[in-house]
Amino acid sequence: MLSSEIATALRGRSISYEVFPLSFREYLGFKKISIDFYVPEIRGAIFNALESYLEFGGFPEMVSVSDEDVRYRVLQEYFEVMLFRDIVEHYGVKNLVALKFFIKRLFASATKPVSINRIYNDLKSSGIKIGKNSLDTFLEQTEAIFLAQTLRKYSPKLSVQEFGERKIFIIDNGLLNAVVFKFSADRGKAMEQVVFWELRRRGKCLFSLKNGYECDFISVSKSGKITDVMQVCSDLGDPHTLSREVKGLKAACRQTGSSNGTIITYDRQDRIESDGVVIRLVPLPVFLCQ
Repeated sequence: MLSSEIATALRGRSISYEVFPLSFREYLGFKKISIDFYVPEIRGAIFNALESYLEFGGFPEMVSVSDEDVRYRVLQEYFEVMLFRDIVEHYGVKNLVALKFFIKRLFASATKPVSINRIYNDLKSSGIKIGKNSLDTFLEQTEAIFLAQTLRKYSPKLSVQEFGERKIFIIDNGLLNAVVFKFSADRGKAMEQVVFWELRRRGKCLFSLKNGYECDFISVSKSGKITDVMQVCSDLGDPHTLSREVKGLKAACRQTGSSNGTIITYDRQDRIESDGVVIRLVPLPVFLCQ
């Protein structure tokens, strides 16, 4: 097709792109920190930046703001803009009380399965009238504006994928902290959030898996082949925690037919081979900078 014909074919159509907050690699670039884990001073600077990234997120405007109170005020303003302009005004939502309740529940459920039925029952018991279909629509709108995304369960059965409970992930840790929870209370949750969005940036098709043990991320190729089985754990210092995570990952590998798995840690790097399964322990900043 000639270029003029291409222009004619595309005229009047919009092309959409997914735009995310800064990746950690981009965040380091904004802070002018080079990526070198072998120089102690630079490694220390990278981990200091990681702490800030986990707590305040990756909106570019936040990089240059040093005052914590100002950061949270700006992030709360972002939330209000996304809620009112991008959902209420854009979609013409009338039941503002129900929408606010619903969004806050999504935020409180970050990295966990979210149940529309449970939220519906809570709204009903609070005397707030709303239909279940309206809550499904709220979720679709929330995903459409990239305020949050859901993660389906891995299963050969399409019905389980489509209708089973889904885990919820909020677009940015800073936004999440500004609305419902403090990063310092749950580093593991902040890490899982960051890993999810990094995998999404890389175009991965993702699922979660629960098989007695929970596996955070199953990455699947377009042909349906398992490309990675991944768990996120902030602290493996306790031998019981390490044993539990390894057992869970091995179980997920057996169920998916994979011989390799990855545990994203905060700062531990290692390689474990057990029962024919090779498990890599990869520090979070190393994974994010790959």
